[in-house]
Amino acid sequence: MAQVAERERTAPLLYWEEIEALSARGVFDFQSHTHTHARVHTGPEVVGFVTPALRRGYEAFDLPQVAGPDGRDLPASAVPLGRPILQWAARTSDARRFREAAAFGASAVEAVAAGGGEAFFARPRWEQELRALVGVTAPGTVETEAERDRAILDELVLSRRAIEEHTGRPVIHLCFPWHVAGSSARRLAREAGYRTAFCGKVPGTPVTLAGGDLTAIARVGEDYLERLPGRGQVSLTSILRSKWRRRLAAS
Repeated sequence: MAQVAERERTAPLLYWEEIEALSARGVFDFQSHTHTHARVHTGPEVVGFVTPALRRGYEAFDLPQVAGPDGRDLPASAVPLGRPILQWAARTSDARRFREAAAFGASAVEAVAAGGGEAFFARPRWEQELRALVGVTAPGTVETEAERDRAILDELVLSRRAIEEHTGRPVIHLCFPWHVAGSSARRLAREAGYRTAFCGKVPGTPVTLAGGDLTAIARVGEDYLERLPGRGQVSLTSILRSKWRRRLAAS
């Protein structure tokens, strides 16, 4: 049972074989959410550390990209435990990526390994221990605007190409990850051939109506999915009540 649970935590949301089968039925249509749904470091401040939970399952989406020894970004499952996490933003924002020095955080990674790996995080003061080793900020460099745009374009093009290759259907719709669409990302989406783009909250547009801007569609919140028919369906009143509670708690 433990092995089954581990496979469920580390498995993709869908395998390509499943996507191909669902697409072939003609009921489901698969469109782009970018290639890696990435976050990136954008500044030197240390805000956390890589824990076991951040390397697997849905929570791995929260982990900003981390480069390996060869400079290429690692899959979340391969990022060393204890690696420092810095200030971050969505890759599709206008922020430029901060690349920390390759050796930064090695002392924290070594301490976690020496302390038993995952068992290290059972210590009551594990974060304070790691912060004492790495300090407050990391040395590093910031990518250029051209490098940022190239990385965003790769996210848009590679996603579209992969889905089209596996489904044989055109990919013309884009949903920006984290509800974040910077000006460069919106421009590059048009250049990449997307006809529509869902951008999260759009100023002055609570809901995009007929005739609205198809490259800046206001994205409906995930909680409205609970209104879909079936077991667990909730009322619109309960959804709106929950939204107001969150707003009041944040004010």
